[in-house]
Amino acid sequence: PNRRPLQIVFTLEKDGMVLGRRAVEVRICACPGRDRKADEKESQPMRGVSNRNGQAGTSSTVTLGTEIMSVAKKRKFGGDTEMYTLSVRGIENYEILRKMRDALELANLVPPQTVEAYKVCQMESQKQWLASVVGQESKMKSMAKKKKLAPKPSKPAKK
Repeated sequence: PNRRPLQIVFTLEKDGMVLGRRAVEVRICACPGRDRKADEKESQPMRGVSNRNGQAGTSSTVTLGTEIMSVAKKRKFGGDTEMYTLSVRGIENYEILRKMRDALELANLVPPQTVEAYKVCQMESQKQWLASVVGQESKMKSMAKKKKLAPKPSKPAKK
């Protein structure tokens, strides 16, 4: 309700000639899981079906025209070799996309076992870092408590 509708337009071009064009409505969601479930409920009509006793029951729900695709999709190594051209406005955007292209090209060269080993190593280092941060934070809190509880030095009396 509080999200403005957005559209992304994809245009397929070859040699400056438009071969195809598709507009897709999108929403930016603060809570994607909740919104996905709500959208699934809206797109799945519930129908009453009478059973043998003549009482109304519910049938299994059917999704009409909605396909939910996984975001984390496994890529095929060395499958697609065709080159594509992407026009970009602005040097910053170009540099970002160029770096992404280079990273994707390098990622295609790394075997899946190495990628998994890297992920495990990253998780371990993040756990160690988090433990050290939590440890430092608790030390700081205990030091602050000690300073508050320590007796303040008395001032000499004025004559």
